[in-house]
Amino acid sequence: MSVRLNSREKKLIEIIADALTPPTPSFRLNASDIALGEEVNAVYSLHPWAIRWFFRACLWILEYLSVFRYGRRFSRLSQEEREQLLERWLKSRLYWKQTVVKFATYVILMTKYENDRVRAAIGIPDRRGL
Repeated sequence: MSVRLNSREKKLIEIIADALTPPTPSFRLNASDIALGEEVNAVYSLHPWAIRWFFRACLWILEYLSVFRYGRRFSRLSQEEREQLLERWLKSRLYWKQTVVKFATYVILMTKYENDRVRAAIGIPDRRGL
């Protein structure tokens, strides 16, 4: 039995990805442009249940713990506030905050940079041509 991410979790993945790597003039692809939530879901479904459970927990911790600082869920924050929150947590002295952000972002970013459209946009050759 495969446990899939729900639509809110997929949207949250795309929001986190855009906060980690915001579009720039030279790289305009948003996470939603490449359906990153769906791609992470495909990768996510291949992992053992404990990894899936921990990844899902990390997503929801990120979503709801921003309420204590900003009074709003992560998905409701501005782009700047999202970037600041992730940066703050990565530099936190509390190891659990670093772990939550690192685990979630590693899965999300590894999947994002394996996407052929992203690789082409940043100048990495197609894997089939290697």
